[in-house]
Order: sequence, then C-alpha cells, then structure tokens
Amino acid sequence: MEDIVEFPVCLAITMESRVVLDPFVNTLTLRHAEGDSYKVDLIHEQKEDPEIAALINFIENGEFPEGFDENDRDQMTALAINLCINSGILYFKPQNSKPRIFVPISLRSLIFESFHNSPLGGGHMNVNKTLKKCSGKYFWPMMRRDIMSWVKLCITCQLKHNPSPAYRAEMKSVPVNTLFAKIGLDLAGPFPLTIRGNKYLLNIVCWFTKYVISVPLPDAKARTIARAFLTNCYLKFGGCTELVTDQATSFTSEFFRELCALLYINQKYATPHWSQGNAITERTFRTFHNILAKYITKDMPDFDEYIEMANFCYNTSTHDSTKEPLSF
Repeated sequence: MEDIVEFPVCLAITMESRVVLDPFVNTLTLRHAEGDSYKVDLIHEQKEDPEIAALINFIENGEFPEGFDENDRDQMTALAINLCINSGILYFKPQNSKPRIFVPISLRSLIFESFHNSPLGGGHMNVNKTLKKCSGKYFWPMMRRDIMSWVKLCITCQLKHNPSPAYRAEMKSVPVNTLFAKIGLDLAGPFPLTIRGNKYLLNIVCWFTKYVISVPLPDAKARTIARAFLTNCYLKFGGCTELVTDQATSFTSEFFRELCALLYINQKYATPHWSQGNAITERTFRTFHNILAKYITKDMPDFDEYIEMANFCYNTSTHDSTKEPLSF
C-alpha cells in the first residue's frame, strides 16, 4: 500500500489511495509540479539508512553492529522494544499506540517541509504544532530537536515572525460541553477589494472545539453576515443555543436580533473596548494574519484566495488550550 505525502515547492500531493483501517504502507508516491510522478520505496530507503538497517538486523537476527559498546547496546535494546517490522518496513509502535513509520534520514527534512512549509496543511506553524502534525504518522529519534532547528532556520518564519507577549494572563476555560452549542462571530476588515469582490472576513468559532469557519464577505451588512452564518455554520452543523458577538452595528441591528430570536439563539454581546469578551474568536484573526502573511505577496494581495488554505492549516493543528486537533 501507499502513503501519500505532499512535498513543497516542486512536489505536490497525489491522492491515489487513502489508507484508513490498515496503517502499514510501503510506498510514498511523489509527483512533481510539472506532472511527472515517481514512487519512493520505503523498504529501499530504510535499508540504505545505516541506523535503520542496524535496527532491523538487530530485531530480526539479534546482532549488534560491530564496535558497539555496552552503552550503545543498551540504547539499541531500549529503542527496539518499541519497534516492529511489517511487510519489510520498520515502525515505531509504543504500547497502546498506533504504528508510525520510522523515517530514514534521507526523507526527514522533506517530511518536515510537507507539514510546515506547505500551504495545504503546513501554514508555517510553530514548533509544537508542526511536531504534532509530523508525529501523527512518522517517527525518528530526536524529532523535536530537528524540528526546532528547522523552524528556527525557516527564512519565511523569521521574516514574518510575530512574537507573542512576554507575559500572558492565565487561560481560563469557558464552560461549554456540546459541539457548536456556543458560537463566536467576529468580523475583520475592510481589506483592499479583491478580484472576487470581497472586503471583509467573517470568522465563526465553535467555543467547544475551537473549530473555525472563515467566510470572505463583500460587505458588513447584517443580511450578508446572517446569510454566511446560516449557510456555512447553522445549516451544516446544527442549531446553536448561544451566540457571542461584539457590539458592531451589524450584530446589534434589528434584523440580526430578530434572526436570533427566530432561531431561538441567545445572543450575547462582548463588553465594548474589551476584546477578551470574545477573545476566542478575536484571537483567530491574529493567527490567520500570521499564516496569510507567509504566503501572500504584494503581487498577489487577495486574501480570499488563500483563506480556505489558512482555515485548513489552522483546523488541522493542535490547539494550545485543548491540546487536540480542531478537526473532528
């Protein structure tokens, strides 16, 4: 079977197969942007890697490499306890966890780039988020150290780095226990008019999962926002019981209030000039800005062309507070 990985710059993803039940694969399919495709044989790549070849030989034959002292043997034995071989491929599989491919050195930087640089799921996220994505299916020793080093060397991240405040207030959880029961809405803009006629960005956030739905809008009228909310959230994920917004005229208008009453939604307003009242939603705009800034150039200023990409990168990352991916 095959595992599909998207590689940045000159390589793109192919969707020839999607393995769900059986986690074991033996081929990576790569395709150049020009259209030419080829396969990477994991068995061959692992055998060409001295470290992995030695581990496979130890597991199969119980033989240590020549020149190994007692400390080296202890380390190899400890690592081998969590390894298994399936169809000739070496996997890292601790107890009660799914197997992950033991990545040879030749592919490690490419795996990192596919989960960090790529606009289809990368988003130039920080070390922890990138590590979480990589370690979901892949493993190699000192993965955190390598990813931390590569993120620090990422030119795009350094040029567009937006440091977090040195001191932060302690995060407090919001009592929500149902998917899409409590939703936050907020609007950003106006931005420069895009080719598609959009000037605003509406973010709809589930306060339980922190899942975000981003919708570019041509204006900030209450009817436009209501239609976007109904089409992209309410009619897809079901009715909510509580809606949190700021006190912009779009949300306080009679039309929007009547809509909430019609749908039996309890609308709550954040305190004026205190964005923390809707902080969960407000914070998403800063994150999206950081993602978009790393892909949009002066020659391609249209934010709505990349907003779905940023949305996907965000929702497939691990959230800082829940410690879980947002997608479900």
